[in-house]
Amino acid sequence: AVAASVSIPANPYGLVIDGNGVIWVSGRGGDKLVRVDPKVEPIQVSSWGVPGGNLYGINVDVNGDVWMGQYSNGSVAKFTTANQSFTNLSVGGCPRGMAGSVDGFMYTGLGCGGNHSVVKVDVNTHATTSLETNGPNGGGVQPIGVALDSEGFVWAVNYQTSNASKIDPE
Repeated sequence: AVAASVSIPANPYGLVIDGNGVIWVSGRGGDKLVRVDPKVEPIQVSSWGVPGGNLYGINVDVNGDVWMGQYSNGSVAKFTTANQSFTNLSVGGCPRGMAGSVDGFMYTGLGCGGNHSVVKVDVNTHATTSLETNGPNGGGVQPIGVALDSEGFVWAVNYQTSNASKIDPE
């Protein structure tokens, strides 16, 4: 049964729920970050236009800040929740899925063309490192979704090669 329904001012693409139970939505249509707080009555909805747009995946880092892949412009957008401001970081490729680690890194798959990289971003310094999805046990091309397992390995699902890559982030 549907417990509640709320309209939002964007066409949703990705969704994440932070540690406080707040819902964050990347609105691909409309290029908006949407915040939904379901714990207040009536449900509170706010939104911000994201500089650069082209939103794709979304996740929350260890500081409670929101990160979004910006597929068509080679960057990721960080929304600092404390002062409600955006920072755009160029990472190349076509950033899609986002995954955050407990040790302060955000990962995004650069899923377009013949790309075979996942970018690791330090959430505090914004330093980046490229991690390859091609390895001795097979190749992965066009990583679009990323996740971390319980041992800290990064997993990327590769659209072009229809496989997954397990990557040691160190």
